[in-house]
Amino acid sequence: FMVNTSAGFSGTHSIRLRNDLSDDGDKDELISTTYDMTGATDITLSFRYAFARNNADNDDVFRVLVSKDCGTTWSMRKQLRGSASLPTVPDQGASFTPNNDAQWVEVVVDNITSTYAVSDFRFKFYLESNGGNNLWIDDINLSGMPVGVQELSLTEGDLLVVPNPAEEA
Repeated sequence: FMVNTSAGFSGTHSIRLRNDLSDDGDKDELISTTYDMTGATDITLSFRYAFARNNADNDDVFRVLVSKDCGTTWSMRKQLRGSASLPTVPDQGASFTPNNDAQWVEVVVDNITSTYAVSDFRFKFYLESNGGNNLWIDDINLSGMPVGVQELSLTEGDLLVVPNPAEEA
């Protein structure tokens, strides 16, 4: 997996895993840093990806896994495989690079239970190659942290409005 500047869903940067016929049997992982998800509710991981097979014989497997112990153990939360769910475009005999937004698919992983609301949460992208083609990942988002607003107790003089007088825009 490498940061690449030749394609992306949002902008021109994304992550690419070079994957071709010579990589058949390879197992590649991209592991996140540790996130403190203590107190999180409804943890959701979302991302966009683009993928093409080289030919109809390819059966690559792309998995999303999560860990609640800093990566000591992993639990699979999503699997995309072969022709049924993995390709986002028709087979490409040449090295695949997505060239428009329609070639990217959004994946939402929302089956991450509250047992993963820990201080050392991690997620992992895993590809087992069967001679497919390049895998591209972009727009990775992790959400679920509760957002709280602390009520402020203000007394006169605690708040300054600038410019004064303020004008309606």
